[in-house]
Amino acid sequence: MSAIRQRMIEDTQLHGYSAKTQTAYLGAVRGLAGHYHRTPEDITQDELRSYFLSLVKTPTVRMALTVIYACGLRLSEGLQLKAQDIDSARMLKCLDNRAHFRYQVLTRTENAVHPD
Repeated sequence: MSAIRQRMIEDTQLHGYSAKTQTAYLGAVRGLAGHYHRTPEDITQDELRSYFLSLVKTPTVRMALTVIYACGLRLSEGLQLKAQDIDSARMLKCLDNRAHFRYQVLTRTENAVHPD
């Protein structure tokens, strides 16, 4: 295990993040390193900024971030949300995380992002 990976694991543990969150963060860093085909230590701040800008400019990612933010969804809810969960006609979205099932009202912003 690399020193930076070990440090990241320890830091997330010190912050009290769950095992799933730790795995998600490590996966995100792995994706970044894979994008540049280099270790995270060798990636510059400008490259990191460029990477995040490319993610935000991707229409699918931008739509997902807009919906997650506008709805106040938990990240896990946003990641599980599918197009068929959104009922634009009734201005509702269905959230089903197996333990709980609920409807949430769509905002105008969300409905504009996902019209029928």
